[in-house]
Amino acid sequence: MGDEAYFRCEVDDEALDELLSDASAGDSDRASAWRFVPISELRDHGSRSRAFAGFVGYEYDSWYATRRFCGRCGAALVHDLVERMVRCPQCGCMEFPKLFPAVIVGIVDRETDRVLVSRYAGREYKRYALIAGFCEMGETVEETVHREVKEEVGLAVKNLRYYRSQPWPPSSSLLFGFFCDLDGSDAITLDEHELEHAEWLDRADLPADDGHSLTRDMMRVLRERSEERFPATSLPF
Repeated sequence: MGDEAYFRCEVDDEALDELLSDASAGDSDRASAWRFVPISELRDHGSRSRAFAGFVGYEYDSWYATRRFCGRCGAALVHDLVERMVRCPQCGCMEFPKLFPAVIVGIVDRETDRVLVSRYAGREYKRYALIAGFCEMGETVEETVHREVKEEVGLAVKNLRYYRSQPWPPSSSLLFGFFCDLDGSDAITLDEHELEHAEWLDRADLPADDGHSLTRDMMRVLRERSEERFPATSLPF
């Protein structure tokens, strides 16, 4: 990243025990050079660029770890020397890193000037979020917006406005942010398998904590009432 290189390394048990011993000693010169941070908390440590490098490195490491054998013939895959992918030396099958497109949706009720927020079901993350979901095969991201909103909260939307995208390495996703307007009834029908809660919230009550996520950035735009600066899609939905 720029002029700074990052490397993946494996630490055997003996070296790991030594590092942990240095860290627990507290006064060792070596202890200050190492920090063990859960990948889920990486964004809260150090600069944004360093957290991003760590996340992307983790994403590639996880992908390589799950691409050991050819899905066509079962032979062991090898790393390509030119491109960032793996190939089968037996049948020639090539595997490139997989990304999963997904949408983040900020829904506004124009009659009441409120925004729909939700909380995920069955997850440690309990902060307010926006409606989100993965694209399915044969589906555009705009169609995903309509389907996910209908499935998760039973609402119809219109006037989709594309905001921006963001890679999200923890889930190997490429997120597409959309703002849209409520179309019809504001009555929420909750999909309890996906969400534990959803409600309409006044803009001023939207979370204002800083974060690296597209969700938090979209909430900032919604608090500022500036989502209409982005043109509505011309697709006939």
